[in-house]
Amino acid sequence: MDYYGQLPKYPINRPLTEDERADQLKQKQKLKDVEPHYNLSVIRINSTYLEIVDKFYVWKGMMFFIGMFFVILVSGFYLITIIDLIPKLGESGQEDLPLVLAAMTVMCLPFIGVGIWLALLESFTYTHYPIILNRKTRMVHVFQRNGSVLSVPWDDIFFAFNKSVHDWNIRGHVLGTDGVTVKETFSFPMFGDRKDMIVRYWEFVRRYMEEGPAKLIGHDIGKVETCHPIIGRRESFKWGLLGFYAQFESWPFWLLILYPFLTLCGIFRYLAMLTCDKPEWPKRVLDTCIIEPGDPYERDARHNPPNA
Repeated sequence: MDYYGQLPKYPINRPLTEDERADQLKQKQKLKDVEPHYNLSVIRINSTYLEIVDKFYVWKGMMFFIGMFFVILVSGFYLITIIDLIPKLGESGQEDLPLVLAAMTVMCLPFIGVGIWLALLESFTYTHYPIILNRKTRMVHVFQRNGSVLSVPWDDIFFAFNKSVHDWNIRGHVLGTDGVTVKETFSFPMFGDRKDMIVRYWEFVRRYMEEGPAKLIGHDIGKVETCHPIIGRRESFKWGLLGFYAQFESWPFWLLILYPFLTLCGIFRYLAMLTCDKPEWPKRVLDTCIIEPGDPYERDARHNPPNA
């Protein structure tokens, strides 16, 4: 899990770092011996545009679960204690009870407040924050947390490897007129502890924009096979749950151990999704995202394998 960018937010109004300059990923530079991989991030792909999920989508619901766990646990403890102590008010030898109750209230309320704050990071917002990469207009459109859309020319974005606490991620930095100051930052959905895996996702996106979708469509390894069924609707409970399980498909032992926990998180993910609005692209973006009739490279959830 990597929530950096959401908690805390990406720093902006700052100069590019030396590490970012050293780890820049250039749009025109093809990386040899790198097999592109879509990392189950695609919502829709066609000859006009590629729409992908955001970095935080895969683990959405975890923060809601942790926040609600705090609220339920602390509130339950507080209420049980209050119910036990209130009848004793006024009894002989219990003169300190009002002070005890006040102290408990002061101690518990911050924990409840933090729990609510964490839960609200993933509830009553949007189900996801998609990114559109339009090949024909060479524009990148990023749906932001406040519902606005950041639109930037593909060629003007400074892409680089960035590292949070322990995970690498590919971020796009929108620079000011000086070409140095970072004004906005967004990230692609794949992250992990190894650059050699992350760079496969970069090459997937880069080749789509620079070479087109022809080599990225199919059923070979690394090609787009399954798309998220979230166009104009919320994901199903089953889809969200399978997404959690899929993160551990390479570690079946850990999946077995964590199965109850992941299932519980899946329930909270679904509850969080129910409170969220579906993102809607503004007309100015949709007008540039027209799919040609009979596009041979169009793929979305309608083309998923039968068991997906």
